[in-house]
Amino acid sequence: GHLAQARLAEHLKQYISAEDHLRRAAEAAPQQAGRLMDLARFLVQRGRYDEAEQSFAQAEKLAPDAPDVIYGRAAAYVEARRNLDVARTLLKRYMLLQLTPDDPPKSDAAKLLRKLQGN
Repeated sequence: GHLAQARLAEHLKQYISAEDHLRRAAEAAPQQAGRLMDLARFLVQRGRYDEAEQSFAQAEKLAPDAPDVIYGRAAAYVEARRNLDVARTLLKRYMLLQLTPDDPPKSDAAKLLRKLQGN
């Protein structure tokens, strides 16, 4: 429920409420790296990079080889135009993983890598 409320609050540009719900979602599911990734992506979009890094690190600690963690972190870096060398490394690593239908396709990772070629 917190994740849905966060998305609604973000859509309504109620960012304090959205962050609160994302933090609650992460607290309610402490073993789900995906909730930490949701929070980290939100923080990156808000320009709060240091806090985002903490959430990324926690998610990676929970699921170091999870495709959604690797891809999500790389995509957030590319979108924010930060840590581009790390993003490139993560995307190359992602391309070597066995993916499920729930994971972003490798073609998406390839697009992000092409986007990085100029940087």
